[in-house]
Amino acid sequence: MLIGAAANGRTTNAEMPATQLWSQVAGTERPHWADRVLVVLDLLDRRSGGRFGDLDADARLAVIETLLDDPDYVWFLSPSGGSDRAARDGG
Repeated sequence: MLIGAAANGRTTNAEMPATQLWSQVAGTERPHWADRVLVVLDLLDRRSGGRFGDLDADARLAVIETLLDDPDYVWFLSPSGGSDRAARDGG
């Protein structure tokens, strides 16, 4: 979903599709997250039996509900990417 538009014509984070945003974050802003992001995206596809993005909203929600106890998915949901926990755990 794309929301709003930047006054300078540049794409803002709010306008980016989620996959593009995660690619930018993992590729430039937080490269140490790249492997974890890929693990979660792969996990979503595996649990979907194909491409997670090809599922309808109800099917995506059903897949997500199976992942709520998965530590990689929980990390993915965290606004800090688990960095608070990692700091506490020394990682």
